[in-house]
Amino acid sequence: MTEPIAVNDPQHRKLQEAILTRLDRSRRRMKDRYTAWNDADALLRCYVDKTKVDDDGIKQSPYARDIVIPYSYAVQQIYLTYLMAVFTAKEPTFPIQGYGPEDSKSAEAAEHVLAYQMDRMTGMLMLYAFFQDVLRYGLGVMKVTWEEEQTTIVKRMSVPVLLQPLLGAERVKHETVTMYAGNRITPIDPFAYFPDPSVPQGQIERAEFIGHHITRNLSDIRQRARDGVYWRENVEKITPWMQPATEGEESRRDEYLKMTTADQSPADALDRGAVRLDELNLMLVPKEWGLGDGENLEAWWLTLANREVLVRAEPSIYQHGKLNYVVGTFGYDPHAFLTDSLSGLIDGLQAATSWLYNARMQSVRATMNPTMFIDPSIFEMEDLEHPEPGGYIRLKPEYYGRPDAIRQGQAPLQFTDATSRHFEDMAYHREMIQFITAATDPQAGVETQTRRTLGEVQNILLQSGRRLQLLASQLAAQAIRPLGRMMLQHTQQLLQAPVWTRILGSASTELMARAQGGLLQVSPYDLQGMFDLKIQDGTLPPDPSRFAEVWKEIFVSLVQNPMILQAFQQQGKQLRIDMLFKHVVETMGVRNFDQFFEVGVPQVQPDQQVMDQVRAGNYVPPGAGTNGAPAGTVWPSAPMAQTPEMAMQSGGMPQ
Repeated sequence: MTEPIAVNDPQHRKLQEAILTRLDRSRRRMKDRYTAWNDADALLRCYVDKTKVDDDGIKQSPYARDIVIPYSYAVQQIYLTYLMAVFTAKEPTFPIQGYGPEDSKSAEAAEHVLAYQMDRMTGMLMLYAFFQDVLRYGLGVMKVTWEEEQTTIVKRMSVPVLLQPLLGAERVKHETVTMYAGNRITPIDPFAYFPDPSVPQGQIERAEFIGHHITRNLSDIRQRARDGVYWRENVEKITPWMQPATEGEESRRDEYLKMTTADQSPADALDRGAVRLDELNLMLVPKEWGLGDGENLEAWWLTLANREVLVRAEPSIYQHGKLNYVVGTFGYDPHAFLTDSLSGLIDGLQAATSWLYNARMQSVRATMNPTMFIDPSIFEMEDLEHPEPGGYIRLKPEYYGRPDAIRQGQAPLQFTDATSRHFEDMAYHREMIQFITAATDPQAGVETQTRRTLGEVQNILLQSGRRLQLLASQLAAQAIRPLGRMMLQHTQQLLQAPVWTRILGSASTELMARAQGGLLQVSPYDLQGMFDLKIQDGTLPPDPSRFAEVWKEIFVSLVQNPMILQAFQQQGKQLRIDMLFKHVVETMGVRNFDQFFEVGVPQVQPDQQVMDQVRAGNYVPPGAGTNGAPAGTVWPSAPMAQTPEMAMQSGGMPQ
């Protein structure tokens, strides 16, 4: 940890201005997308903004009750389902290959360690949040760091008491142990993300800096200062209360969820309030910044509390020398600073569809509750202004006994219903949305509008799947592969102790032989080597249940045709029929196949019965020789290989 820089030090002021200048410059650029992002949030939450007007100043939602047709939500769920299936439904999540044959074992061990880390930090949820941001905002960001979690465990040991060793006292010992040491993925809110504005997000590896802000309570910051993350002296200088901006300060999520803004006032005299932390990960030359004598470009971390107090300025511990962020966009554009989102593509069509539906419902309401022309000289207006179910409407006294008074005193307002074809227009909009997004009915698990053959449905799934595959392969190259590389580099550098991981289904026979109780121990020495992540093509992994019948037929064919097994044996290959049968059963949905086996208990004969068998000559007692043979037994040695000279002397050919 670097030496703290005092708050009143001129160097502190210099670094403070450098951080704020870069973050504010980025924020001015990012702010241009906040309106579109808020619109995407509103669509996905079916929020109706009653104050929103069009270019002519006319309210976009003039009706008393508006309904939003959630097409954006439905399409996003189809995309999310596809992406999650591609990247999390098969193991390993990060397939690794060695640079050479000598690295293959290390690569397989590394796959198991990364799978263990993804399990411990619920990596599936981190990827879910990342993909959701990519689809909703067109931008997803993940921060990747190495963290260690420690906890205190209790050990109870028996202490023998004098003359009573079996009734000893119990001693309790508290021990601090490391529960987890590995990578930590943190999804970053796009509203709180501030990258280098001079670099497109599709080429973020060229960025000079990336920053983001978070809100934490002072107790958490003090604890991290005790752990050596922040400077303790400067943490105590943080202003007690500064009304810090919350994460995503320009977001309207709380409004869309009909929640009030969090109370930012201190609860009592001991409450120091929340603290805004602005973190900046940047490339710099330490000598130019007054942070050392280094003259080479290095990655550093700078953290500013409440935009006033510098609580951290230290070089990055990671040897890869990169910024610790992974960025993905909806569509790859190396020229644009940001890209549009999936929600943005269908925003207009969804708004038009919702308008058509609400206009139709308003027309139905008008038909059921028509506007009437009323002669107030004939009817008692109080009864008309306050109607009640099962009530009555009185006539004025002078019209009593006149049957034609009701007909003369009222008439409905005639209007033409122009909304009768709105549902047809909505169906057309739906087809347009499917054309744009490739989120077809079969992809959504919905029956098609017209009857189609199996081949036609499969062709629709194939063609739409290729378009979804394009996005998946783009995100794999842009974000998932760099994420795996960074996690792998961190693990090779910082893993200090062996870890026990579960055996993956793709494990080799050699690796499975090392397993104990379904777990594999991987040490830092097992991770030495040169390897990289395999390229993922974005295709869906096959569903094993769909091939259950195929595997069943293969198994039956092998059992009924032993000649096939003999052909394998002639090639030096032994086919494990038992393992093949287990795989067939698992493809049919059985996940607890091993529970049907019973481990045999060895039978032990009584000593007297064994001695009787020895005297009868049926059993031979073990001797002191090799493999329990009687002492002095000479085993035939293996035939010695002949050299060509020996063979010629014996008159034969070399063996």
